[in-house]
Order: sequence, then C-alpha cells, then structure tokens
Amino acid sequence: MNNKPVPEVSLSTKPYWDAAQEGKLKIQRCSSCAAYVFYPRPWCPACLSLKLEWTEVSGRGEVITYTIMYQPSFEAYASSVPYILAVIHLAEGPQMMANVLNCPLDAVRVGLPVKVTFEERQSGFKVPQFEPA
Repeated sequence: MNNKPVPEVSLSTKPYWDAAQEGKLKIQRCSSCAAYVFYPRPWCPACLSLKLEWTEVSGRGEVITYTIMYQPSFEAYASSVPYILAVIHLAEGPQMMANVLNCPLDAVRVGLPVKVTFEERQSGFKVPQFEPA
C-alpha cells in the first residue's frame, strides 16, 4: 500500500472502480454497434447510442507511447520516481493511460505487451495499472 491519491468516484465511473476493487478491468461496450468505449461516458462515440454496458475485458494490451517520470507530479509520488507513465492500447481497442509497474526502465518500449495489475493505495483502494505480460 502507498500514499498516492485515490480518484474521486463519480456516478459514471463507479462501475469501473467497483470492478477494480474486485481485481477486474471493466470498460463499457455498446450494445448497438459492439464498440468498446473508454473513458466512461453516457453515449457511444462510434454510433451515439445510449446503450452502453459494463463488460470485463482481457486486461491485455501494448504500450503505444510512454515517458519516464523523473520528477513527481505530486509529493505522494516522490518515493516512486523514476516511474513509467504510458498509453496502453487495449486488445479490445480503446486506449488508456496508466503506469507500467514491475518493469525495468530500460525494458519499456513501444509495442511492449502488457497485462493489467492492480496497485493498492490508501485504504486498500485498487487502481488498474499495467506490467509486462
């Protein structure tokens, strides 16, 4: 466990965070066109349908871009520097930003296969992150 901040859970993100607390990665999927959707929102960006359902996904993806953070963005991250901040292309299609954990700095690269892992923060709150697959 660490002292990094936990997100504010809103009505629209609650199913995402509830799943994370169970060690699952869930994102929205459109019932009309079958598109996967991330970040949480009320309508499908592909077809504008309001028929979105929360679906567990594989948690697999690849790094499409990254940076190595040498200065903490907040004091709570000071003990973690340097760390890897990346954009992950999920196997199901959407992209999400996350840290890549358990990865030597010289091993991260564009195209690195990754899988979801859950970082425990204050009060045991779990945040989806990624690690090499």
